[in-house]
Amino acid sequence: GGSSGSGGSSSPSPSSDLSYLPTSRSWLWDAQAKFAAQWHLYCAIPIIAGVLNWLTNALAVKMIFSPEEYRGLNWKRWPDTPLGLFGWQGIVPCKVRKMSTTMVDLMTRRLLDVREVFGRLDRETCGRLLEPGIDAMAAGVMADLTARGATLEWAKRSFGQFVPKGAVEGTRRMVRRHGRELVAAVLGEMQARVPEVWDVKTQVVGAMTRDKQIIVDLFQRCGREEFVFIRRSGLLFGFLFGIPQMLLWVVWDPWWSLAVGGAIVGYATDWLALKLMFEPVQPVALPLGLTLHGAFLRRQMEVSGEFALLLRTRILTAELIWREILTAEGTKRVFAEILERRTREQLQKARQELGTGGTLLGDKAWRDIEAAVVARVARDLPGHLPAVYAYSDEALDLQETLKVKMQGLSGEEFEGVLHPVFQE
Repeated sequence: GGSSGSGGSSSPSPSSDLSYLPTSRSWLWDAQAKFAAQWHLYCAIPIIAGVLNWLTNALAVKMIFSPEEYRGLNWKRWPDTPLGLFGWQGIVPCKVRKMSTTMVDLMTRRLLDVREVFGRLDRETCGRLLEPGIDAMAAGVMADLTARGATLEWAKRSFGQFVPKGAVEGTRRMVRRHGRELVAAVLGEMQARVPEVWDVKTQVVGAMTRDKQIIVDLFQRCGREEFVFIRRSGLLFGFLFGIPQMLLWVVWDPWWSLAVGGAIVGYATDWLALKLMFEPVQPVALPLGLTLHGAFLRRQMEVSGEFALLLRTRILTAELIWREILTAEGTKRVFAEILERRTREQLQKARQELGTGGTLLGDKAWRDIEAAVVARVARDLPGHLPAVYAYSDEALDLQETLKVKMQGLSGEEFEGVLHPVFQE
């Protein structure tokens, strides 16, 4: 009993008194007190998070495409990397070769049968459209052969004024016919050997590499709505993710937490925005009659039209296709070989048709004629090809072909055409 009375004035031991530890009630009380004292500062956290995410997303979208060429101190750069040691180049212009290669590989596998498309050119129609060019080349050959000192100068000097008009007209008809047959033969062999004479991959990648604005325009037009979504989603998702950041700051506020939290919020908003662009691939029904479907995939019809229009008008025009065939290192030699061989074959047919007249000319004179025709055709034919450009554009019908094929892709296939490029 004495010990009990003497202990009445002593303090309790720590093991029997836990009042120094925060209780859930005191923790909530402290948080409420802190929020009430500076509520306007705490409420500013999600607002600032939303604004900063909107600004950073807008800047990120701009940096995807700009600048077209590297800007900064060119001290150190890494291959296919937009960021240099002291500078930056837009992601799309920097990776144009890789992106365009990926895109054209997918395009030729899923959208474009190059052999079938090139086979749409009608040989007889092309020959008929080139008749004025055939006449001009024939006139040029005669001028070459009857010039002073040339093989047939003597024929012009001796008989030129005595040749009947009927014979001249008959010769012209024969030349036109053989010219049309030559065009048909050359085009027919080209259609049989399409991969050798028209390299779509080289044309598309080369065009985009030379003019980076083409691929920039392609993605800006095809992804127009998605880039707007990315910018706006930064504001919305930044605000929403900023609310838990604010609540955390009320109860736990080390100096570095806002910076780290801001980085996490920025990453989370971008990740979510990209997810919502391409997922789900197939529409998912939600309550209240709502549907969840990737924003980019919902616009398949519209994107297909934009994609086809830009490729057809900026890269796959008939003029640019023929220019590629005639000038690309890998195809011009094949075309030249086909043209020369088919020209010589057609000349042999013409000589046989001439019969005695062709024989009387003699082998040397005929070899001179053959050389003059081959040289004139090789030199002048490219200059007459514009006569078939409008027909070729109409016959190839690349814009409609690309659009219809792209619109007909399944969700998974459509997502696979451009998503790999967006992932870069």
